[in-house]
Amino acid sequence: MKRTISLCLGAALLAGVLAGCTGEEEPSSAQARYRDGSYTARFDTAGEDGYTAYAAVTVENDVVTVTEFDGENAAGEKRSADSALADEMAQASPENLPEPVTPALAGAEAIRQFDAAGGDPEAMRFVAGAPEYGEDLRVLVQAVLDGPASDPDGTAAEVTVPWYADGEYRVEVAEFDLSGYKEYVVLTVSGGAPAVTEFDGYDEDGALRSADTEINPTVPYSESVPALVDSFNAGGTVESIETVTGATESSDAFRLLVERALENAHARGPAEDAVDVTGDGDGLKDGVYRAEMAGFENGWKDYLTAAVYRGEVQILELDSENEAGDRKSTDSGFTDAPAGDPKAYLQRIVDAYYNADGDLSEMVNIAGATVSTNNFKLMLGELLGSNMLTGDTETRTVALLTEEEVTAADEELSSSESASESSSSEDGSSSAA
Repeated sequence: MKRTISLCLGAALLAGVLAGCTGEEEPSSAQARYRDGSYTARFDTAGEDGYTAYAAVTVENDVVTVTEFDGENAAGEKRSADSALADEMAQASPENLPEPVTPALAGAEAIRQFDAAGGDPEAMRFVAGAPEYGEDLRVLVQAVLDGPASDPDGTAAEVTVPWYADGEYRVEVAEFDLSGYKEYVVLTVSGGAPAVTEFDGYDEDGALRSADTEINPTVPYSESVPALVDSFNAGGTVESIETVTGATESSDAFRLLVERALENAHARGPAEDAVDVTGDGDGLKDGVYRAEMAGFENGWKDYLTAAVYRGEVQILELDSENEAGDRKSTDSGFTDAPAGDPKAYLQRIVDAYYNADGDLSEMVNIAGATVSTNNFKLMLGELLGSNMLTGDTETRTVALLTEEEVTAADEELSSSESASESSSSEDGSSSAA
């Protein structure tokens, strides 16, 4: 994508008075919400990896802590200790992840995300490379909080969690197909058992495909639809869906729609959803992306790694490397830099992005680290405007700001007191940020 994409985000991202966002804490309640104690939540069935996930949770004075999150197989062996599974996950990890994901690392990251969310399972961010781990932990902890921990007079310490939550889950194709229809499925879960109760399509007027007597597919929908629905309902898994000969596209769409509906039923996700079955639709594409500046500034080249999952963007790594491959975040020579310790100020940049609810134009600049902040905005801006829209995971090289652009940004920043505080000098020495 042309450089103008980042510059379109330009003036708002790099200059002007950028107001900070601060959250307000809710007033504490005089009465405890949860019963103090130690709890265990466990799914009622094993996942595809053969392990039944569980979480050990403690509650004390409404402070919720996860002390263990793992899985056990039928032999009582721990998922985190499965070296074969670890190798399989590592080999399948997205190439841009800072390090390959394994069961032990994914479990630890899920706990870290829970802690970072302040013990609120609904505020957790996803686990890059293994989002199902974070979703499982969220569901298990929420089951504890909604169950035994919410019973002030109870004594129960364990809760068994259905793999699928009862309810109705509707998922449709994101775009109309060449026939003018959007296919959709309705998955109904009752007593933990999933079944497809409807598979059809609708046009822009809401008319159903099943009522259209003018279209003539190779295999009539009156034959292909029941065959697909019956194959899933008989087996209850995506793998049990049998492709109908002569109706490959409908079979593939049905499989993807059911898969998303099952994911939502397990993760206690939305009752209505849409999926891009072709991969050509609008919106951000799931994946792990990397961008780096085109050259070195003061001996360092900034880079950024970010992940997307279901439209959510998460910053995985923000750092700089010198020509020897050393990272700025581990360089002890930066302790006297204007912004302070690099690891700390780089995290402040990331936090500023989250505090702005992912709006780059609303990010505050970090005092003493204007260049690093602006480079972050440029790199993420180009990823958002290019790679993340196409799914291209090749490293994105971002041009350095020209002297004219830097001067224009500095002039804008110096026009107000709040901006001038965040435009501390970066003098080109080894301590520049």
